[in-house]
Amino acid sequence: MESIIQQCRDKYFELAPSKIHGIGIIAIRSIPKDTFLFEDPIKAQFIPYETLYSNGVQKGVIKSLNKHFAHNKEGIELPTNINYIQFVNFINHSKQHNTRCISDLHSNKYYTNRRIQNGEELCINYLENDYCPSCIDFKVK
Repeated sequence: MESIIQQCRDKYFELAPSKIHGIGIIAIRSIPKDTFLFEDPIKAQFIPYETLYSNGVQKGVIKSLNKHFAHNKEGIELPTNINYIQFVNFINHSKQHNTRCISDLHSNKYYTNRRIQNGEELCINYLENDYCPSCIDFKVK
């Protein structure tokens, strides 16, 4: 039970409508600078579109997956469980970003760059973090 209570004490944000695009990550209370927000384990595999199509994956499914996962003209980077949506799937872009990503061999960890106010959206700069601007309805704000 203590683990659950600690998670409640450490809860800083929720998914909610975004003023930038779609659904975003919104602070539910003030968040101090350099606070750990969440971790995104790197467990993905690049799968060519040709492989997906030849194995019976429908075009509509691929279109849906492209909204949430990194891809290019040849294929898509898919996690081992495509139905496990993580917070990283909802972090929007801003040149005035308030979060940063620190990567190692096993995961990407997200932290605040500065103090974030209650109600403020958490954003990262896609251009500085090797995100694919063409992957998810990229809009410069």
